[in-house]
Amino acid sequence: MEISYVREMRKNYLTVGEMRENQGYEAHMLAANRIQGLLGMKVRYRDGNALYYYDITSRQPLGRLLENRQVMVEEICSLLRQIYSTLRRMEEFFLGDGGILLEPEYIYMEPEAFQAGLCFVPGLEKNFPEELSHLLQYLLRHVDHRDRKAVILAYSLYQESLKENYCLEDLLHLMEREEKKETDGAKEERDIPAEEKEQTEEEQENWMDYKETENGEQILRPSGSSLWKSIICAVAVMLLIPGILWVFRGKGFILEHIKWVGTAQAGVLFFTILAAVWKRRPGKKRDFGKDGSVYEETDIPEEPFPEREEEKKPQKNEEIFRTVLLNDGSEQNMHRLEGISPETEDIVISYYPFVIGKHRELADYVLDRDTVSRLHLRCDREGDTYTVTDLNSTNGTMVRGVLLDANETVEIKSGDPIVIADVAYVWR
Repeated sequence: MEISYVREMRKNYLTVGEMRENQGYEAHMLAANRIQGLLGMKVRYRDGNALYYYDITSRQPLGRLLENRQVMVEEICSLLRQIYSTLRRMEEFFLGDGGILLEPEYIYMEPEAFQAGLCFVPGLEKNFPEELSHLLQYLLRHVDHRDRKAVILAYSLYQESLKENYCLEDLLHLMEREEKKETDGAKEERDIPAEEKEQTEEEQENWMDYKETENGEQILRPSGSSLWKSIICAVAVMLLIPGILWVFRGKGFILEHIKWVGTAQAGVLFFTILAAVWKRRPGKKRDFGKDGSVYEETDIPEEPFPEREEEKKPQKNEEIFRTVLLNDGSEQNMHRLEGISPETEDIVISYYPFVIGKHRELADYVLDRDTVSRLHLRCDREGDTYTVTDLNSTNGTMVRGVLLDANETVEIKSGDPIVIADVAYVWR
């Protein structure tokens, strides 16, 4: 199966070929019907062989959306429910699930609505449950492992997919159970009397709190008020000791054994302060087990499944930090897209990968033009080599006067003209 990308006027296509001329029932059914949840497909012929064209205009692959951010719980649930709904619609057309491509680079999403478009290849026979398990493993790698709810759901779904003869309905039932637990927990919290809730919150605030370290880890430590409470209790005990002796043995006994009484008082104060300071030592990272209980950092690895080398992508902040170190605070090694027109603002490329588009949440630089796509192009660096990739844009990207195909990557050098839709720049 050969996969490539084609740009035609204002449409972008993912093509699968080359297939034989006799596509069979599935190809005719897909070409004649528009099934919600599947990418629109049409068949074209080249040298007697059939090519399948899938419309991916204005969509972005799931793998690209999750390059520099983490997947949320709501998005995991939404994606699985969308896949389930699509399978139900396919059953109406007597289409099986073996032809669906579940690799993240072939699941095309609407970036803003997070609506999935699946690619169904006629004649392809893949093991759908196995492919879905791989997708869940990928999502597990991309959840925020400091988010208790996300970790529990993603890990539970993946564990369920490892069972023999599981089905998608099993995953949906598991999601419903987890959602019910969250709802019941919130309801129980609301049902706690206001006085008890205030007392519980006050006790937690006074005795224990969570401190966040520089790397974002949360540490459980007694609060400062607990130390003062311990000292006050110790002082009270120190005063209580001579009081008791005064009542039962008299003033003369205290004066006669004043050294022993003072030593006992000092010992009480010393050990009380020592115990309070010991409790305030740096704690361990807070995390949660599958059942919601707290476990320590050593109980499970922070990454349950190690990422493959090609999936280890640095976060944006890490790239900025390394760039500052490399340039020693100067911009002499930074590149930029220099606007040709006087009214066009220069785009400084301060880290890589660097995405340009008009999507205010996902783009690194917002180029707010009607002709520019939400995610239009990406600048990358590998050693001393710089590249530009068209991100399936509607109006295209031109480099050195040549219009790039959808998702095409080309090397660029200083002085190369680059046109983003209808906005002209020069790479410097």
